Amino acid sequence: MCARLTGLDTATEWLLFASVLWSCHILAEQQTIALLMVIKSSFTAAVTSVYITIIYLVLGSGNLRAIHGLSEWLLYLTYATQTRYAGAFLNQQVFDNGRIHGLPYDATLNCSSVIQTQESLSASSTFVCRYADGLAYLKERYNRDGDDTFTEILDNNLNIGVTFAFSVGLLTLDCFLYLVPLPAFVKAKFRE
Repeated sequence: MCARLTGLDTATEWLLFASVLWSCHILAEQQTIALLMVIKSSFTAAVTSVYITIIYLVLGSGNLRAIHGLSEWLLYLTYATQTRYAGAFLNQQVFDNGRIHGLPYDATLNCSSVIQTQESLSASSTFVCRYADGLAYLKERYNRDGDDTFTEILDNNLNIGVTFAFSVGLLTLDCFLYLVPLPAFVKAKFRE
């Protein structure tokens, strides 16, 4: 059932969806490996990596905090996170397919019978039926100044490319870090 709701029909769409998730995994893994260079305890390095990843998610994904609600300086910080591009791609794949329209809230309340206007969206009576369809959700999360910004943020080719560029870039940086000899102050830290 979940596979039908996503709107991903072809093997190529599923491959792109899975590869973006895999790229996020690779980035988190390489980030932890880079932290292990300077943090002695593997547990502390893993926890530090999780906290850094949580900051990425809150800043850039568009799910936990809408892009239009960010202040200017926070918006510019999101350009330096992989989750901005991965979140935009994944959200567009799932919500911008035309299948999510008037979904029922539960067995007794069908959202297709609720008239979705701007005034009714702010009313408490339509709280459970907030979005008319997936595109309305995307516009609320990613629309900043106009439709030009909306289409720029949700550009599939750019989002896939930048998502993989972050992973490959950090992988290359890790290879470089492990090839270069450690500085004396880092070596002294790990001596017992």
